[in-house]
Amino acid sequence: KVVGRVLAWNNSLAGGQVKVDRLGHGLDGPVAAMAVHQSHIILGGTFTLALPEDGVPLQCGGLVAWNPQKRMWAMVGRTNVQGSVAAIASHGRELFIVGRFKRVAGKDIRNIAAHRGPLAAPDGWRGVGGGIQGDHVVALSAVGSNLYVGGDMVMAGSRPVR
Repeated sequence: KVVGRVLAWNNSLAGGQVKVDRLGHGLDGPVAAMAVHQSHIILGGTFTLALPEDGVPLQCGGLVAWNPQKRMWAMVGRTNVQGSVAAIASHGRELFIVGRFKRVAGKDIRNIAAHRGPLAAPDGWRGVGGGIQGDHVVALSAVGSNLYVGGDMVMAGSRPVR
């Protein structure tokens, strides 16, 4: 089984040297998105496990946080996403995700979710705008009070988008 799939480059070393580090022993599936949020690297994709440098693999289901200071994995909101994450945006104290999922933290949340508060807060998850229905939600950006979402969407909340 292929593992790894995520690395850190440090190109600020003397003489143009480059150092490459693994994040733990990596992830068991592809990474589709990354963002920095609360001093962590947040990764989204189609993986299900984050593999620490030693110890038990973390069952994370498509979304995980890497703490670069402690060199360890953590779950966002102490729960996994039941599906995959295609894009991530950090905006102030909120972390937004889009992808293909129907449940987050035991809540019915369709393809777009937000987490507010400390990364470990299990009650920080909520749906956004009634969710998104469609086959392929893959892009996300936050500017001001607006979220911009891209993909093949049929409904946003209760409104048709086609």
